[in-house]
Amino acid sequence: MPRSDAHYSFSRSTQAYEEAKQVFAGGAMVTRQPLYPGEYPVFFARAKGCRAWDVDGNEFIDLFCSIGPIICGYADDGVDAAAIEQIKLGGNRPMNPPLLIDLSRKLVEMIPSAELVRLFKTGSEATHLAARTARVHTGKDLILRCGYHGWYDVWMSGGDRGVPMAVRGLLLSFGPRGTDGPRRMDTLPRNADLLADLLSRHTGQVAAVILCPSWVYPFTQEHFRQIADLARQHEAVLIFDEIKTGFRSRPGGVQELFGVTPDLTTLSKAMANGYPISALVGRRDVMMSSLDAGAGGTFCADAIAMGASLAALDRINELGWKPLWRVGQRLIDGLNGIAGELGVPATAYPDPIPAMPTLRFDYEDEATHERVVHAFYRGAIARGVFMVHWHMLFMNYSHTDADIDEVLNRCRDAMKDAASQV
Repeated sequence: MPRSDAHYSFSRSTQAYEEAKQVFAGGAMVTRQPLYPGEYPVFFARAKGCRAWDVDGNEFIDLFCSIGPIICGYADDGVDAAAIEQIKLGGNRPMNPPLLIDLSRKLVEMIPSAELVRLFKTGSEATHLAARTARVHTGKDLILRCGYHGWYDVWMSGGDRGVPMAVRGLLLSFGPRGTDGPRRMDTLPRNADLLADLLSRHTGQVAAVILCPSWVYPFTQEHFRQIADLARQHEAVLIFDEIKTGFRSRPGGVQELFGVTPDLTTLSKAMANGYPISALVGRRDVMMSSLDAGAGGTFCADAIAMGASLAALDRINELGWKPLWRVGQRLIDGLNGIAGELGVPATAYPDPIPAMPTLRFDYEDEATHERVVHAFYRGAIARGVFMVHWHMLFMNYSHTDADIDEVLNRCRDAMKDAASQV
């Protein structure tokens, strides 16, 4: 274990990044580009539990969980054993594996909106089919969205290159919320008010209202019910994109937490603890419309990820949401305590739940804000805490109190680095 004042170097990772740029467009995956070249581990060699080791041999306590999929812990023995069993049986078989029935039944048991299920590999596929299904079911074209739902054309707006103009006009936003912390979110209009205005201006045209629960503010049962009521008053399909919040908010998602059931739900990320799989689930009559939406894929029948998913879902049902929320709240409280102690205007908060924490700095001067953010995350990473400033963090079942205490010890020194930049 490195000391809190230890500073890592990333020479091998930087060299690998330069080599990768010769043969891989951009040198790294788009969602895994280096924040600070030369000060950031671009390539990781392995991970186990909540620890990860980069190609320089540096050890990190990871708070990113591969952008959310890791809920049991990296290389979880039970999940991996289930996947290996399916590998030995031939992962992608001539027709459907019987696990398709088992996994679908499990999702129907867990997710309140699920009466029927369809399986895919990525979240973007699931949300794409959700949009198509809503259009088939309603005979209407316009979609109102709140949040990020993937990179397919259906979700792109006017600023995205390569998207036909004819497609851009079929998507309108009733958000998103702010991303600079609760102080600024308090000043934003409610998503339900924005939605009501759009629905009144496009009466009879809206096929679907889709939202990421993590982008809805205020994050309350009453607010979600208002959004659901508005969608149904206008006969639009209500879709919860629970790719982030699924399984961490409750085993059945935010819809279980608040008792507000959508017509369709999209799931992925934590569904299989890192194995690629996604699902569209929902009300029987709406899901039957998905059969006319022309969706499919060679790898959707892969039994390896199905086996991993069943094992991961069993663990989620066994352990539930409380362990994730508890360590997340411990991290939030600790970071807020450190910021207050050092007089740094930073706030950690549930985003929107304690199992998905976020830390935001709040400096009015843009140059100061950028210096402070850079100094904090550079300092945390160089001391062996892997976290990013551009995304919420995630907790998994392998995070212990001792891990969080170690994270806070290292972040205290990183916060001192940040305070020195003012």
